Amino acid sequence: MKDAINSSSVKLQYGLRNGRLVHISDIPKTERGLKCKCECPACGADLQAKLGNGGRKPHFSHSNSGCSYMSAQQTILHMLAKDIINEELKIKLPAITIPFREIKLCKDNPTYLEYSYDVEENLEYQSACLVVFDSAELENRVSSVVPDVTLYKNGKVCLIEIAVTHFVDDKKEEKIKNLKLPTIEIDMSSFSFESISKDELRDIIINDTDNKRWVYNPQLEKAYEWANDEYKAKIDDIVREQRELAEVEKTRIQKKIERIELTKKAFFPDNYTTEITKLRNDNKAINSYKSLWMSKYSPEIPFYCDIPIYGEFIFNCDRRVWQTAIFNKFIYNRKPSEHGRLCISYNKIEYWLKEVQKDIKVNWKYYHRIDGNGKQCNLLKEVVLKYLWYLNNLGFIDYDVYGYKRYGYIDAIETLNPPDATFADKLKIALDSVDGMSIYADSDILECLNILSTEGDV
Repeated sequence: MKDAINSSSVKLQYGLRNGRLVHISDIPKTERGLKCKCECPACGADLQAKLGNGGRKPHFSHSNSGCSYMSAQQTILHMLAKDIINEELKIKLPAITIPFREIKLCKDNPTYLEYSYDVEENLEYQSACLVVFDSAELENRVSSVVPDVTLYKNGKVCLIEIAVTHFVDDKKEEKIKNLKLPTIEIDMSSFSFESISKDELRDIIINDTDNKRWVYNPQLEKAYEWANDEYKAKIDDIVREQRELAEVEKTRIQKKIERIELTKKAFFPDNYTTEITKLRNDNKAINSYKSLWMSKYSPEIPFYCDIPIYGEFIFNCDRRVWQTAIFNKFIYNRKPSEHGRLCISYNKIEYWLKEVQKDIKVNWKYYHRIDGNGKQCNLLKEVVLKYLWYLNNLGFIDYDVYGYKRYGYIDAIETLNPPDATFADKLKIALDSVDGMSIYADSDILECLNILSTEGDV
């Protein structure tokens, strides 16, 4: 493993002997000191082999104060990298990836950059791959440039630049591009402060791609054209999808406005009476009631299942149909719970109306209305909650209709007789005294109940 060290503690692990790098571990004890006959790779001064007496780590040293060990370390890295490639004759070439911000589409029209969060940051044109070459040359001039390594395969050439302190500058990059030869640069600068073995360095140079970049690749022009087309197609799809979504949203809003306007008209007094009268159907109400369990114990539809409620035309049926259905399903003859009181909630009723039962139709075209304060209201919820308010006052349920919880408990499971007989008597009088087809029926009932409660007359 590599151990990071600071520049002052860098110790030379390699010396140059007869033009080749020698590791300190290859020096026998008989060649201690100047007997190793090694030179500094950086300045050429004679090196001494320090073989670790006293537990110190073996290393090379010299007395040339003008040469820093750091410079020598950087020179060694450069030489080692070239030697490794020359020995192995193989290297993993980096993938050809094209950044979104560099494609022609963005350069010609920077507004496309707004899609940078919607598309991939880079597109891979060609994957990284390990290539085995036929031969290699070090520091061999190729036309106007002298690459660190020149690799050959089937008559084709690939240039390698090793960067420790000096990277390919603009002038050299321009020359390489003019040659139109594939060239990669390997960044070794991060290892200047590390103690690293040749085997570790070998694995990094041959197999890693994070520290490699293409200075030039003949495929780049095609890659950029391909990436430009790919990105444009992706953005076109995004724009098309956004337009479609905008159109869907526009249609949704328009339909919503139409429903609100339709609901407004439905609440005009004459229209309201016409709609409620049209829904009134004795035969359907009676036949529907006969199919319910509660009809076995009461041949007549209970009075509290025929209560006029403001906006009740949200149900596309006689009020007796949906009120008896809710009462029969959620209140009457429910099996006692093992965990305490039976719970009832609007959410359960809504889910049952929408997803389970098939007989009661909801007029979704009236789903929302706008109240006097301009607030959008869920008409189905208003109507159902108002009916639960009546059942709460009749004593069948204990329900927090207008509170925060919007759920409650069932108090009377096995009876069709309202537990609160006093309120039941008042409600009967109120129902008999109002026009059940009128838009004002609901408010008239409440006014009558209020008067009866004030007078204490049942």
